Amino acid sequence: MTINIVPLQATVHDKIKVKDPRSAVILDSQILPLVIQEIPAAAADMPVVFVKNGETGQFQAVALLGLESKENLFAGPDGWADVYVPRIVMNMPFKLVNLEDGTGRLVYGIDDASPLISEDGDALFENGQETDYLQMRKQGLQSYVEQDMITNSIIKLFVDLDLFVQKSLGVDVKGQRIQLDGIYLIDESKVNALAEDKFLDLRQRGILPVIYAHLFSLQQVRRLASLKAGRNAA
Repeated sequence: MTINIVPLQATVHDKIKVKDPRSAVILDSQILPLVIQEIPAAAADMPVVFVKNGETGQFQAVALLGLESKENLFAGPDGWADVYVPRIVMNMPFKLVNLEDGTGRLVYGIDDASPLISEDGDALFENGQETDYLQMRKQGLQSYVEQDMITNSIIKLFVDLDLFVQKSLGVDVKGQRIQLDGIYLIDESKVNALAEDKFLDLRQRGILPVIYAHLFSLQQVRRLASLKAGRNAA
C-alpha cells in the first residue's frame, strides 16, 4: 500500500473529502499498535499482546488481528467488521509529522495516496477555513500522540518491574496447529508477587484494569481461529 504523507494545507487540500476510516481496506496487517488507554476496549474483541523490537529492544502493545503474517481477520473488502477499530486506523489518513527544517516542529499531515480520500465523505475546508470535522480529527490525532507518550512510560514501568514473559500461543484451526511466536505477555504471577507499595502504585494509577484486560483478551485467540476457519471455508 502506497503512503505519501504531505503537510496539510488549505490551499492544496481545499477540495479534499475523507471517508470513514472504518471503510479502509487493510488486509495486510497482522498486528496494529495500541495505546494503553484503548486496551480495555480492544480486549473485548481481539487479543492484545506485546511485541519487542529486535533492534531497539522496546516493547509495544499491539492488537493481534490474524494468525499468519499479513493477515487481518477483522477487515474485508468492505472495510472493518463490527468490532473495535484501533485508533491508529481511526486517525487515517492524518498523521503528525516532523518538519524537515531541523526545528523538530510537528505539523499535521495527510496521506494523499490514501483510499479514504474521495469525492464522497467529509470536507476538510470550506471557504479556506477548517471545517468542524477537520478540527475534530486534528484534536483526536493530538490526543493520540499524547497518549502514545504515556503508553511508552507505562510500558517502561512494566519493563522496570520485570512483568513481561515471552510465550508461544498455539491454536488449532480445522486440525491445523498454528503457533504464534515472538509474543510477550504480562505474567500475572509476577504482578501478584509485587511488593505492596508497587502493587498499590499500579492500582492508584489505574493500570491494573489495563493489565487484567490484556490477560482476559488472550481468550480471543480462539475467536481468531474461528474467523480463520470461516474465511478458509468461504
